[in-house]
Amino acid sequence: FRSFGLLLLMSAVPAFGFGFIEDITKRVSPGQRLFWAMVSGVLACWLLGATVSDLGFDWTRTVFAFAPAAYLFSAFAMAGMSNAINMIDGLNGLASGVVCILASAIALLAAQYGDVLLVNVCLALSFSMLGFWLFNFPFGKIFLGDGGAYLMGFLLGALTILLKARIPT
Repeated sequence: FRSFGLLLLMSAVPAFGFGFIEDITKRVSPGQRLFWAMVSGVLACWLLGATVSDLGFDWTRTVFAFAPAAYLFSAFAMAGMSNAINMIDGLNGLASGVVCILASAIALLAAQYGDVLLVNVCLALSFSMLGFWLFNFPFGKIFLGDGGAYLMGFLLGALTILLKARIPT
C-alpha cells in the first residue's frame, strides 16, 4: 500500500505543483497547467501501469497496443479529469462533494472485484474529501484551489484508469 500510494502521489506532483503555483502567483496559463497535468498522467502510466488498453471496440485494442498511443490517451484522460474538477471547484466549492461521490463509486466497483488496494486508496480519498466538504457545507466558504482541484481530479482519473487496468473485466 505504501509504495503504491507513494508512486501515485509522486506522479501527481506536476499537476498539483503547477496548480499550487497558479494559486500563489496567478501566472500559470491554462495551457501550461494542462501540459503539466498530462506530464502527471504520463508518470502514472509509467510508474503504475495506469493505461487504457481497450474502450470496448476492436480497433481500440489495436491502437492502444502501441504503447505511446495508450500513454497519450491515458494522460489526456487524466488531465481532462483534473480540469473538470477544477471547473467544478469554481462553482461554490462543490468539487469536494463530487470527488467524495466519485471516489466512493470507484471503491465500490473495486470492492466488487476484490481489489483491496484500490478500495483503500479510494476510501482514503473519499473520507478526506468528506471532511473538507463537511467543513465547507452549505455556503462554500473555501475552495480547493487550483492545486487541490488538479490533485483531486488527477487522482480520480488515475484511479479510474487503474480500476480498468487492474480489473480488465
